[in-house]
Amino acid sequence: MDRRTFLQSLAVGAALAGCGNNESTLNNTGSSNQVGTTSLFPGHPDLPDLTAPGELPPTEIPQSERFFGPDEPDLPRAVRSILGQPAPAFLDTFEYVVVVMLENRAFDHFCGYLYPGQTSTSGQPFNGTGGRTFINNVPGPDGGTNVAFSPATTLQTPIIDPAEEFQSLNVALFGEFNPASNSDAKSESDAKSPYNLPDGGAYFPPPMSGFAKSFDWAIRVAKNKKVPNTLENVSTIMQGLTPNLIPVFSQLAQAYTICDNWFCGVPSQTYCNRSMFNAASSSGYVNNGPEYKWVFHNTVKTVWDQLAEARVPWKIYYDGGDLICGTLFINYPRLVHYPSSNFRFMGHFYDDVKAGTLPRYSWVQPRLILNQNSYHPDAGAAGAKRGEILLNDIYQAIRQSNNPNGSNYLNTLLVVTFDEGGTCYDHVPPPAAVPPGDGHKGELGFDFKRHGQRIPTLLISPWLAPGSVYSEQLDATSLIRTLQAKFGLGTLNERNAASPSLANVPVLPQPRPRAQLPRLRVRKLSDTENVSNLNDPITGGEGPGLLRMANAIVSGTETADLPAGVNTVGDAVNWMQNNLASLQPRGT
Repeated sequence: MDRRTFLQSLAVGAALAGCGNNESTLNNTGSSNQVGTTSLFPGHPDLPDLTAPGELPPTEIPQSERFFGPDEPDLPRAVRSILGQPAPAFLDTFEYVVVVMLENRAFDHFCGYLYPGQTSTSGQPFNGTGGRTFINNVPGPDGGTNVAFSPATTLQTPIIDPAEEFQSLNVALFGEFNPASNSDAKSESDAKSPYNLPDGGAYFPPPMSGFAKSFDWAIRVAKNKKVPNTLENVSTIMQGLTPNLIPVFSQLAQAYTICDNWFCGVPSQTYCNRSMFNAASSSGYVNNGPEYKWVFHNTVKTVWDQLAEARVPWKIYYDGGDLICGTLFINYPRLVHYPSSNFRFMGHFYDDVKAGTLPRYSWVQPRLILNQNSYHPDAGAAGAKRGEILLNDIYQAIRQSNNPNGSNYLNTLLVVTFDEGGTCYDHVPPPAAVPPGDGHKGELGFDFKRHGQRIPTLLISPWLAPGSVYSEQLDATSLIRTLQAKFGLGTLNERNAASPSLANVPVLPQPRPRAQLPRLRVRKLSDTENVSNLNDPITGGEGPGLLRMANAIVSGTETADLPAGVNTVGDAVNWMQNNLASLQPRGT
């Protein structure tokens, strides 16, 4: 992609993202969420920027009319019932898997208020926060202030990105700085051993009592005082998004299956958890930095290697706006040897969905640098709304896919998940885990004997009943364990072998017709939100880390620095354009 084409794509994307501001409606009211005079989520008012029932939503899909026109006719029963049996097992309901991994949201923080009580619309138990009280103490004079978990009123929640490294999450889980001098550390990397674990080591269950204490430190020290260190600001870590703030995710959760007992793989930040998801190991690494370690030393075998060996097709799709594929970098020693045809832009994803030519395993990476759409807290309200638009685009494209001889809406499982909890609040203690047992020594003395935070995860398929809750314990490697069971693959290591698959998820005797699969209502970007971040500093989120990895690749050295002269997102785009040939996979 040359620079002119790239900039044209930005303009098109911006225009498409605002298309929901028109009042066009579809001649297909049977599939829209008609709610009459009631709100979309009872007890939570519809927000002014929410599309009306039947109104075309904002979208970033090129030629979006392919997916947002009238519903396609249902496929014949012979295609719908894959085995021709009245009650197939879950593994028999799909032939294609699409995974969308988003960024840094914990379960209670993101969907604890999905249902008003502890029961879903189908009457199943739901382990959220409704009707219960959870308290953390905000440090301060006279013993501080106890703050109860409560509903958020804005998408800018928490008010800044929490501190996410192993050391900071230990404070959140166990409630103390250890040694006490760590509370005055100027950065997370300055923390001393035992890195805020109790003197006797980790224990089960942790009290989950230090989220406010960890966030107070993040505001006071680690985040360079972006916001005042007030009780009001610190208390935002003890707030959860209500369904009307994130209506796309919430509509999907209520229309399909939400897993309320799914934990990420490591009690730390992004890269180790993304590696754990597809490799059941992070080569012993726990924190993101120094980032060069991922591109030079994360050598563990991945599920993509297993699929390739078994000749099962796979692709990693990423947004052309970012130019580079962060997923490639995290498992670079393995993935760099595959051909570029395995790494495609999101435009190709929608083309493949429409043509029915999805591979058996599709991995979707959101934008992590340019106008982030990963829901990352650092990107604020605009980043969360863009994440909602992305999620609706993917869902609606699959919902309308209708090729009887390839991938279609009946045989494609969509999984929506997050890499880690981001040190946002959750009340459920992470459980014990089986270490990978692959010979890699744990960074910072971590033994990999415990999982990370509980994270929101959705399973989306017409074979799943609305309002379903799946509460069996699952973890980061449950998806690849499912792929291994589906395609007859072995396991990668001891963590992978011990991980439960999704095989026992309950399914319907027959899939729901398309008319029962709802079209979604989406929040629109405001004029102030729908602007480019090209002039913003390259700080926060995953952008700086990906640029450091790219710089290590281009230089061929274990540098921990950003490329010279890269200070803004625009600088990063220019540098990536100039070095793009060195940042591509090299297989043939």
